[in-house]
Amino acid sequence: METKTECTVLFADIIGSTGLYGRYGDEQARKALSQCVALMSDICRRHGGAVVKTIGDEVMCRFKQADDAVFAACGIHCSLERSVRFEGIKLAAHIGLHRGLAFIAEGDVYGDAPNVAARMTAIAKSGQIITTQDTIEYLSPAVAASARGYDRITPRGCARKMPIYQVLWEKENATRLVTCSDYTNMNAIAGLQLSYKSHELVVTSDTPLVLVGRGSNCTLVVEADLVSRIHARIEYRRGKFVLIDQSSNGTFIRPSEGQEVYLRREEMPLWGRGHISLGRAWGLDDMDLVRYSTQWTPRPRP
Repeated sequence: METKTECTVLFADIIGSTGLYGRYGDEQARKALSQCVALMSDICRRHGGAVVKTIGDEVMCRFKQADDAVFAACGIHCSLERSVRFEGIKLAAHIGLHRGLAFIAEGDVYGDAPNVAARMTAIAKSGQIITTQDTIEYLSPAVAASARGYDRITPRGCARKMPIYQVLWEKENATRLVTCSDYTNMNAIAGLQLSYKSHELVVTSDTPLVLVGRGSNCTLVVEADLVSRIHARIEYRRGKFVLIDQSSNGTFIRPSEGQEVYLRREEMPLWGRGHISLGRAWGLDDMDLVRYSTQWTPRPRP
């Protein structure tokens, strides 16, 4: 019997497993990979995931909550980073995540979620966690703040590019993410500060809508070349602020720690600190930059 559900799928694939056999021999390499796969599976289960299957050196799991999938991915990398050796062999992984529609039949998972998650894994490099905007949309604000714009890709069968993200887990980021798992409700008080020249605008979760552009009816007026009358809008959605471009020339967003992302009739959550440039790529000396800063106050478990 086939059931349809929405879930977050995680693929974790061990890096360089093929070369292990030639270097260490079949028996030792097979034992190391088997132990590593068992470790990754156990970490996923501890974070509420269901192990769908293991294929050689790869683990596929599904999670009801997107946060739990991120915690599991960080846990896998942290465990491998802490000099964990299997049969004397140092191993690493690359991980992909995607939140989407899936079909469950006879213990396996099919559909959009596993297909896109597998592609994210193929893009990820050793020690990376790569995910999609659909996943970011379902993360709590504190967890989403550990993601950075990574690239833009064109999905199969789609003419438009979509942004993808890297979840940063190293050092203090991993520690903070582990701390986040102590909270059950992260959708707490949120604030967004926008600065343009001498203008300051503070937005809260109670603000219904913010319009940005050169029109006099905009909440934040930006009078510059290539800026549309209503260039973009910002909405508070699922515990985070989302910028939606609706301009002719697009919007460039540069988080303080991350790569520049170009949006044209697309949207992106804002987190941390960064710069927004309307209609053209930005520069640090650009007087028409809009600076943003987000603040989140997690609500602990009662």
